[in-house]
Amino acid sequence: MLHRAVLLLLFAVTGSPSGETSTVAPSAFAIAAAPLRADLTLGAWQGTLVDAAGTPRRVEVSVADGIRRDTVFGYFTLPGKKGRETTVRRLGRIVGDDLVFDLRDGGRVALRLLSGRLVGDVVDPAGQIVTGHGTLELGRLRP
Repeated sequence: MLHRAVLLLLFAVTGSPSGETSTVAPSAFAIAAAPLRADLTLGAWQGTLVDAAGTPRRVEVSVADGIRRDTVFGYFTLPGKKGRETTVRRLGRIVGDDLVFDLRDGGRVALRLLSGRLVGDVVDPAGQIVTGHGTLELGRLRP
């Protein structure tokens, strides 16, 4: 009997499950995301590149000023076999809310700034950074 009384009290406080959703005004603390600017991505980043098979690889990315406004140079450094590293340099540009680096054969790296991290997708038919496609998540090392 006590359980039923508690359940009825909860329904009275929260409303009955009628399937209707109430419209809630946005919180006063909600902050709209600022548009991505190239200068927000400058500096050293480190993180993980995960290929289509789910294999993670360490990656370091350095982002430097580009030749025009809203462009940057990205230096993608990946560990290779026998302790060798491979660095791929690509020009990046702001496209909408993404920072996009073009790769050979129509490939691209598209990154978005979320909560201070760069996250995105890699499509790489030429295999410069990853074979086929993958995901990339980077955290800032230093500005």
